[in-house]
Amino acid sequence: MVFDKQIFISYSWKNRSIADEVEKYFYELGIRLVRDVRDLDYKGSLKKFMQKITESDYALVIISDDFLKSSNCMYEAIELLSSKTFKNQILPIIVDGSEVFNIKSRSNYLLFWENEIEVLEEQLRSLKTISKSDSIFTMLNHYKDIRDSIDGFLEHLSIHNHYYFDDLKKLNYEPVAFPKNVALPVLGRC
Repeated sequence: MVFDKQIFISYSWKNRSIADEVEKYFYELGIRLVRDVRDLDYKGSLKKFMQKITESDYALVIISDDFLKSSNCMYEAIELLSSKTFKNQILPIIVDGSEVFNIKSRSNYLLFWENEIEVLEEQLRSLKTISKSDSIFTMLNHYKDIRDSIDGFLEHLSIHNHYYFDDLKKLNYEPVAFPKNVALPVLGRC
């Protein structure tokens, strides 16, 4: 079976076992997924690898509380949001326990990132050598980008049909692997 589409799977390292299981399923279909643990070279640029999410035909995103609180995962989500084909690219899998669709839970993620910003700003204020902290300012700006983007990301997820991981397993992953009008799955980790 020749498969010429590329699917990027974005997941939190804390959800690695789920990504492993999904990868195994696609491997059994004869589809080799691109994944950081195998395809990111030693000392390779993690940022460049994460940017590949926009170059992929599809992005299988394992959404969990850990994912939504990870700056690397949210970097990939923001990259994906910048893609003109974002709405057609994303194939979400929701991990049970992730309450991403009710408004109170969504606002908790905004509060989480607002708190991360406040903590980092406080640390910056207490530094005596602000001029040598460019990387901290870069991270602060990244946290602000996450705060400003996460609601739109979650809103997009909430208005489309999705599957929880346990339900997908019962369905042998078919809705993700063979969705209507979508050809098949690249794996990344954050």
